[in-house]
Amino acid sequence: MNNAEMRSRLTLIGLSLKQLSTITGWDYRELRRTANGVRPVSPRTQEMIERLEAMADEDLATMQATTDEGNAVVIPHFSDEGQAPYVADGGVMPGSYWHALAGAILATNEAATIIYVADDADE
Repeated sequence: MNNAEMRSRLTLIGLSLKQLSTITGWDYRELRRTANGVRPVSPRTQEMIERLEAMADEDLATMQATTDEGNAVVIPHFSDEGQAPYVADGGVMPGSYWHALAGAILATNEAATIIYVADDADE
């Protein structure tokens, strides 16, 4: 994975460098240097992005199954920045992640219904 591919793949799953830094606990400045081409993409960074992409694929499959059944997809906490531990049980990915996945569903299924739930609304 090169630096441009790193940025592109993060964009596809709706994550900024700052969010990746928050999710992983890694230094934002290091990630920025990598994204800008100052440093090559490390195996650790590549593996994390691949892990996040796999998680996104699983979430997309769940969302697609929901729309295939004729039900609306409910996006949790659309506007918040997520909740640690993010990629483990009990975590919530940032709203931009869910927005990117919703966009992917809508791009391939115009009949899909996506409902965004505000932070203070009951889910």
